[in-house]
Parts: sequence; structure tokens; C-alpha cells
Amino acid sequence: MSNIAIVQSHENLCRVNSRVIVHDKLYWNRYLYLANEVFIKRKNDFPETERSVTEYVAGFEFKFGDQLKNERTSFPEGIVRDDIFLLKNGKIVAQYVDFIASYTVLGTPNSLNCTGLFPKLYSLEGTSDE
Repeated sequence: MSNIAIVQSHENLCRVNSRVIVHDKLYWNRYLYLANEVFIKRKNDFPETERSVTEYVAGFEFKFGDQLKNERTSFPEGIVRDDIFLLKNGKIVAQYVDFIASYTVLGTPNSLNCTGLFPKLYSLEGTSDE
């Protein structure tokens, strides 16, 4: 698959599938409240800042993929699903459906993800857990 095809397919997957699946509504609402406080503080310090889809909040943590890894690993060229999970005390609170597109340009590996490219596709109301 060409780089252009990978990027276009990735964009289509993001537009159709990107969402937040809420597994624990109580903790999710708490996270949203605290994330908003973190954002407001950062905005006061850095007026040009924008809100992140995945704001880091004390007491919550983000893990990646079905194996809940601490960080993302490199992926083979192409597109893979690699969701982002929000946890509280080891329990999954929410899941951001995310796809990674990996490709190479002039020998340099590159990657794209839905949360970074299309943050507005992630409704903070979320959907109920599957």
C-alpha cells in the first residue's frame, strides 16, 4: 500500500470509528472535571494552549493497546488499531478508539493517530461500554 493510500485509509477509519467508550461513568465524570481544571490552569500559564483529548490528571493513567502497555511501540507499515485506555486504580474508566498509521518517507519512519489528527471526533460525553 502506498503512503498516500495508508494516510487516506487511516483518515477514513478515524472519521468512521473514533469515539470514547465509557466503562465507568462516575470516574469518567470525575476525570472530565479534573481534566478541565488542569486545562484551565495550563491555559492561564500558556494562553495559546489547546485542550488535549487525553489530559493527564493525577490519580488517572493512560495505557495503550489491548495489553495495556505504558507506552506505544513501533508498528509495521500499515494501519493497526491501538486504543488508548484511561484507568483509575487499575480499572478501565474509558477507551479511546484509535488507529495508528505507520509509513516511511525517505527512509524515516512516520506515524499518525486519530486522537492527534482529529481530536474533535472524540465526544467527551462518550458512548456506553460495549
